[in-house]
Amino acid sequence: MKYNLSLLTMALLLGHVALAQDSTFSLPTKNGAIFYQQVISVDSVPKSELFDRGRMWAVDYFNSAKDVIQIADKDAGQLTGKGIFVLANTKYSLGYQSSVKFTFNIQYKDEKYRVQFYDFIITSVSPINGQSVTDPMDSVYYHFINHQEHKALFESKKNAVRRYAGYLYSFVGQVDVAEKSLYSYENGQHKTDF
Repeated sequence: MKYNLSLLTMALLLGHVALAQDSTFSLPTKNGAIFYQQVISVDSVPKSELFDRGRMWAVDYFNSAKDVIQIADKDAGQLTGKGIFVLANTKYSLGYQSSVKFTFNIQYKDEKYRVQFYDFIITSVSPINGQSVTDPMDSVYYHFINHQEHKALFESKKNAVRRYAGYLYSFVGQVDVAEKSLYSYENGQHKTDF
């Protein structure tokens, strides 16, 4: 199966266009929270092998899989963990250093798996006073949407909106990288030389 342009990549592209055109930016949500989910078919690969590939992805993608993986049940076909990624410092982030913690859940069946990314929590450190602020990523997203919906507020808070936009742009890019990395492992495209 060829890898189709994912929801995440589309959100990234739409987000970039949204910033340029002041149009509405949207991310996938479930019950009001940012929630990514995708089901991917992998022909002729049993559940146990897909699970092993997913576990190898977690080992390679995160610095310490033992600190990340919370549930690894091969028989049930479930791999769940808590990860973190650093957001790129864009021209819109205004020097704030930010990272996002998240939960991933991968469920396996023969010839397919479902991956979910959710519970995104952002921590930002001010370049001015070094104070850190932690918020659910959902609140950053909805704060950004509210600024866009109210033009007067949008104009008066342009720097804050740009910072939120930078967070969202970088955030979507990081989730997309994780998803594509997992896809390459699950489809046997990641090879190691011994």
